[in-house]
Amino acid sequence: MGVGVPQARSSRQPDISAIIVTWNGRHLLDTCLNALRTVGAADRVSIETIVVDNGSSDGTCDHLRRAHAYVRLVRNSENRGFAAGVNAGLREARGRYSLLLNSDARVQPGALRALVDSMDRRTDVGLLACRLENPDGSLQPSINLTFPGMLSLVGAAAGLQGVIFRIRRHPALRTALKPWHEHLHGRFRTVAWAGGTCLLVRPEAVRKVGPLDERFFFFQEDADWCRRMWRDGWRVAYIPDARVVHEWGASSRRADPEIIARLFESHWRYYEKYYTGPVRVAARSFLRGGLRARVWTYGLLSRLTGSESLSRSRDGCRLALERI
Repeated sequence: MGVGVPQARSSRQPDISAIIVTWNGRHLLDTCLNALRTVGAADRVSIETIVVDNGSSDGTCDHLRRAHAYVRLVRNSENRGFAAGVNAGLREARGRYSLLLNSDARVQPGALRALVDSMDRRTDVGLLACRLENPDGSLQPSINLTFPGMLSLVGAAAGLQGVIFRIRRHPALRTALKPWHEHLHGRFRTVAWAGGTCLLVRPEAVRKVGPLDERFFFFQEDADWCRRMWRDGWRVAYIPDARVVHEWGASSRRADPEIIARLFESHWRYYEKYYTGPVRVAARSFLRGGLRARVWTYGLLSRLTGSESLSRSRDGCRLALERI
């Protein structure tokens, strides 16, 4: 367990314990923390802020002590992954609710009040997601009506997710899909699962369901948690009134072979956990086959182009093959 920096505690229970996990993300924290504090005061929502540092080497901890002395800092000696970081924060949390917030996200005015009020009214909701927006104000799709299936795994194995991501970001397609996405994200609704960028969770649900599964280094831990929420009788829901600006990918652009390998490993952990027999065998075969193809393709292209990025991608896929 990490070592916390001492901080005076009020006897009054905070409305929210905000948990932010960071790894070499000093450049993102000021904006995230300042927005959280400003909106909390304006919304009249009391907050305790917990930052879990996963072994950063960029001076994050010293900067937090100087610039944000009110933050409770939990330090891990190494990068233990997002799920383990959140769990360390949950162990320290004492608020009525816990807010999982990415360091590359900025809560907008009214968001915290909307989240707290909605959770207060709906006592059967264990986890509540908000509306994510890109920096230009456009909608960032973030909710899912079904859980990941074989199609998702085949897409990951074939390398289609990155392609689909770039296609979805194309202005023409975004315009074409806008009516459907706005309809989907336009009202309160229950969902199968939501991405972990900004989630409000009820402590009673965590006690019953359990914390995040630390076998997921990062990625798929949110789908797994939501799945367990539904299994144990808690609803997962979404509200559009709570807006959060998210700079998609800003906290994970420093990908290296280890991170790439962890990404695929988390894919496999999800299917290993929820599928059995021939389906699990097929899932593993698809994923390993896709990784072998990627190793060959990235290796060839890196030799032809001299690209260091492609070489790192090849090495990451090799590492994933060793673990799946």
